[in-house]
Amino acid sequence: MKKIIISLVLFFTLPLMVMASTILVSDEKKPIVGSTFVLNVTVDYGNDKLSTAHYLLTYDTDCFSLASTSWPQGTVSLRNDNGNIYIDKEATTSPWSPGAVSILTFRVNKVCTKSFEIKENGAATNQNGKVVKQSFASITISTEESGSNNQLASLAITDQVLNSTFNKNDNNYSANVAADVSTIDIVAIKGDNKQKILSNGSVSEDETDKKKVHISYDLNSGLNKIDIKVQAENGATNIYTLKVTRASDDSTDANLKRLSVSNTNIKYMDGKDVYEARVGSAVDSVFITAATVDPKAELVGTGTKKVIDGENDFVIRVKSSSGKEKKYTIKIIKGKDFDNTQGNNKIKSLKINGEIIDKITKNILVGVDENTNEIVIDVVLESETAVYTVEGNKNLKEGLNTIILTVSDDNTESNLYYIRVFKRIDDCVYLKKMDEISALSSSIIVSNYLSDNHIIESKYLEMASKSNKKIYYNVINNRGGLLYQIVLDKNMNDTNEIDASISKNKDNPLVYSSKIKEGVNVLLFLDTDDFSDGEIIRIYSFNEENNYKLVSNNVEIKDGYVEFTTNGDNNYVFTKQMLIKEDDATVKLLKQFKDYIVFGIGFVLIIIVLLSISKLKKKKSVAEKK
Repeated sequence: MKKIIISLVLFFTLPLMVMASTILVSDEKKPIVGSTFVLNVTVDYGNDKLSTAHYLLTYDTDCFSLASTSWPQGTVSLRNDNGNIYIDKEATTSPWSPGAVSILTFRVNKVCTKSFEIKENGAATNQNGKVVKQSFASITISTEESGSNNQLASLAITDQVLNSTFNKNDNNYSANVAADVSTIDIVAIKGDNKQKILSNGSVSEDETDKKKVHISYDLNSGLNKIDIKVQAENGATNIYTLKVTRASDDSTDANLKRLSVSNTNIKYMDGKDVYEARVGSAVDSVFITAATVDPKAELVGTGTKKVIDGENDFVIRVKSSSGKEKKYTIKIIKGKDFDNTQGNNKIKSLKINGEIIDKITKNILVGVDENTNEIVIDVVLESETAVYTVEGNKNLKEGLNTIILTVSDDNTESNLYYIRVFKRIDDCVYLKKMDEISALSSSIIVSNYLSDNHIIESKYLEMASKSNKKIYYNVINNRGGLLYQIVLDKNMNDTNEIDASISKNKDNPLVYSSKIKEGVNVLLFLDTDDFSDGEIIRIYSFNEENNYKLVSNNVEIKDGYVEFTTNGDNNYVFTKQMLIKEDDATVKLLKQFKDYIVFGIGFVLIIIVLLSISKLKKKKSVAEKK
């Protein structure tokens, strides 16, 4: 009988009650003694608004003191009675929506761990007068003493060395850096996570380590003073001073790095400070240009100089930024005896790495191993007055390199020779023949001479197509210079054997013939004087019927080579001219997505037809019913 009565009571009272929760939320669960923190009374009861509510909040008055209160949803009655806070909201005030209803600010009196408890002190109702059944959640606050540690755990400079070992009790440090160091990164490790680091440098926290702080400082030449202020949590400060001396960038180098005189073959040479040249009677002036090694050096004596018959002496003076001086003398001899003198800017003989180059052309192809950083060049010029310079013969990189050999003489323009050096790639395996390949555990370079048979069997193409590694088929000359390269990799669709031979047309140096099938990547040296490095050219192909196709219209020449993908035609033309009308960007885009566009149009038409049939069936059905 008792159970029946309880059930009846619940049956009639539960519809009158709304479930809700009231909780305490704090912005700081470990506040410092002497500081304040905020405690929010927050309610959550769905979509209803609270009309009346009565709470009792209790706290320890030895640990905490109520400092202030605020009411984000309207002021209600609050009474604080020795650690008991009574909050009473009546129906006469604005109803409460879900969220914070009371914001209480407390001050921390001492170190403790205590709970704030909240409970119901009278029934709460919503705007309809229904009783709100509430659940409550307390909160525990643990307070701490304010930190007094204002010492660093570590101090260092990235890529530099302090003059003394760091000790947290020593506040003064120094370091010396080179003249080319313009910015330093100081790394400070906090002794306490809650420390603050201030400095006259730019301070930023490390992204992964909260204790690590980076201080960036732009250095002047000479002494730089960087202050690093460490502030403890309680406000106590400690200053570390770092004095960094940057070496003076004033140079003692009074040498030139470049020198030229118009109408002559004069070029700067290390260790030479007297230069001489002869000019004909028609030359009235020369223009002297020069550049110093020290960018801050004073340079006097360049510019246009009038030339009279006989000997003319011109002096160039250099004063380095540190004050060191040096003089260069240029002797220009003018006379009728030199009117018919024609300079000779040609090479008589040339050796590269001790090997005689039989045929000296504008482009000379050689190969070196992966350990060679510089080649040995021996030059004999046809003219005794001619001079030569070499550029690019230092720190040769893997792959392709260009060394420029410049020859100049009186009364003639300079003559340029290009030594194209192919340096072996260190992480590739080098073989002499294709049949030496058994597996592709690493990329392989096979080097064959131009005179060899260049048929590549299908088994090697299949091997490359099934591997992430590549086979580079290099065709070389007798000096190891790279004539062309074919790349075999997994992107090939056709694995039938190919003839990898490429030959230059005897009648037209801009045309090359090949039987290489479609889709093969080729790196080809263009043996012609018509193009220069950095130029952009077009590549066309044509077949037996002389039908031209555009292979690419934006190919850059790099170190004398061009890279392209074959399209299956037998002839390729390399030119700066437009041989056929080319599609604009819009037409190219339409052609590229032609199949998708056709499919889309067809799909739309089918939908339209199906909708029309469905509509006709509906009309017919309606007519039959009538």
